[in-house]
Amino acid sequence: MLTKSDLIKIGSVVEGKFDVKVKGYRDEVLGFKEEVLGEVQKLRDEVSVTGYHYKKTNERVDKIDVHLGISTADF
Repeated sequence: MLTKSDLIKIGSVVEGKFDVKVKGYRDEVLGFKEEVLGEVQKLRDEVSVTGYHYKKTNERVDKIDVHLGISTADF
């Protein structure tokens, strides 16, 4: 028959193995999270730069249209 101290030892061994598995899973999830957040940040930066270039290009086209005396508002 198992004694109380035997049960405590078994419990600590099981708990230790569980902690190792949970830590491994946690590290895997956090690594994936960091990777995803890095990609999201890259996309935000890219959208910001693209928006800036779009705005500047539109301003340039508008100036050219004014200089040439044409209107692109109807297109």
